[in-house]
Amino acid sequence: MKKVLISDSKIPNIAPCKVCESRNISTFWHIPSSTWEKYFLVCDDCGARTNDCIFAASALKEWNYKYNGTDSARYSEIWKEAQFAPTAKPNKSWELPSFDILPEPPARDSGDELDPQQVENVINKILKKSPVTLTDVVSAPTVTIYHVNFSDISDIVHDEKIAKVLSKIFGNTIVKKSKIADVAFEIVRESRQTVDYKTTLRHQNACAGKAFPIALGIDTDGNSVVTDLKKFKSGLVAGTAGSGKSVAIHAILNSILQSTAPDMLDLYLADLKQVELAQYEELPHLATPVIYDMDTLMFTLEGLVRIMTERYADLKSRGLSELPDGEKRILFVLDEVAEAVMMTRDKGKELFYLIGRLLQAGRACGIHVILSTQRPEVKIIPGLLKANLPTVIGMTCKSQMQSKTIIDESGLEKLAGYGDALIALPGKTELIRTQTPYICNDTIAALVDFWKNQA
Repeated sequence: MKKVLISDSKIPNIAPCKVCESRNISTFWHIPSSTWEKYFLVCDDCGARTNDCIFAASALKEWNYKYNGTDSARYSEIWKEAQFAPTAKPNKSWELPSFDILPEPPARDSGDELDPQQVENVINKILKKSPVTLTDVVSAPTVTIYHVNFSDISDIVHDEKIAKVLSKIFGNTIVKKSKIADVAFEIVRESRQTVDYKTTLRHQNACAGKAFPIALGIDTDGNSVVTDLKKFKSGLVAGTAGSGKSVAIHAILNSILQSTAPDMLDLYLADLKQVELAQYEELPHLATPVIYDMDTLMFTLEGLVRIMTERYADLKSRGLSELPDGEKRILFVLDEVAEAVMMTRDKGKELFYLIGRLLQAGRACGIHVILSTQRPEVKIIPGLLKANLPTVIGMTCKSQMQSKTIIDESGLEKLAGYGDALIALPGKTELIRTQTPYICNDTIAALVDFWKNQA
């Protein structure tokens, strides 16, 4: 451990020592590490760390600029020494995992379905004089879709009224545009089918032609919804507790890990709740350890912005406008933005600024961001961030206002929960109703162990 004397005087803007409440803090300790270059401010009186974090950059910046402007050369020397440095990965050939290492999915239950004639009879009772005709019934994992033709097309204005009555009798019902009839009613099934992660990736050869496949689930037509990280760009996963948000994050991460070696992806995971992402701690794809505290998160974001700037300079020197296929990409995942905002002293301004820069400019140089929150509010996901999140996975929320914050329209408040989602994808004009895949802890452990044993 190397001791660096910053100044002969105390640092005036640093909080008092947590142990002895002294403000005599003038030394800076550098602790070499195989993973991180660690820096701590240390109390001169009792030796305790005053800021248990990796390089208290913001505090040192403020001190140097306000109180010690003449010592800028010394500050620059220290700052260079503390540059953000991701973990170096072994230079080796990696074997990709096969689906055989994953547990087999449980048998799918066909579930109970309503008698279509019951639905038709209820609609006819509402309309009375002009009967309807059911043209088709389609079963999806979460809902059954009833395509309806009106004998009098003017009755289509009553579609919302019909949906409310069907909701009271049969369960949550949403009106949907139909390609084969006048309108369609999606009624939540009483017994829902589980969409398995492994099945989603294998279904219809969904991963073909995708370098970084992301499994999003099965849509109401029974098709796998699988996109590529390059097309996904950056995204938001939002919904209330119990909506399936965390499971969706796991499905996204594991579908990428299924087909991506560590030398093709630098992964940054931030989990301030210290609950969801601890399972990935030994994953060789990680460029840094899983982030559990706010100081490390801000330090990492500053480092990613610096990497982004360097990448753009490199692309410019090569005469390129975006990262070519086959070069390493970066994925940063922050689970629960609201937790991070609560931990900041400036109501998230600096946090939003750094994430906003990555969202606005990162995608062209291969930097992707996924944010997750169970508090879909404007103060948690401000307009600057939302405008730069082209992919949105919206799950059950409490109100129309929250729904409009997430997907710019109502509808999420009517979803059935547990993975039922409306997804907006870049280049798609309509939302896709999808049952996101369920992934169990055994599947996550199998993938992590596979990669860990190769590292």
